[in-house]
Amino acid sequence: MRGRTLLAAAGGGLIFALAPAALALAPRPGSAVAIIARDGWSAIPQVVQAGGSVLSLRGQYFVFAYSPDPDFLPRLRAAGLWLVVDADGVGGCKTDFSGNPMP
Repeated sequence: MRGRTLLAAAGGGLIFALAPAALALAPRPGSAVAIIARDGWSAIPQVVQAGGSVLSLRGQYFVFAYSPDPDFLPRLRAAGLWLVVDADGVGGCKTDFSGNPMP
């Protein structure tokens, strides 16, 4: 019984510690997102199907995308792309979507 109590306390502490990171990485409608996929190239059709534009690919796993449509995030998830985070939170896109760097 004591082991379960310790495990529950550790799990609660982990959730408490990760909550700020989860909030910082939560995508906002109308902002650029980073999609972490098993294969970035295979995620491109799903981004386009969801109504987004691919901004860049970084490495094998990261696809940066944008859509001003507020339904873009739910459509990405419906297309099977579940790990979607705010692009700024992972050091992603810092442009105004016309290619001009933002401060």
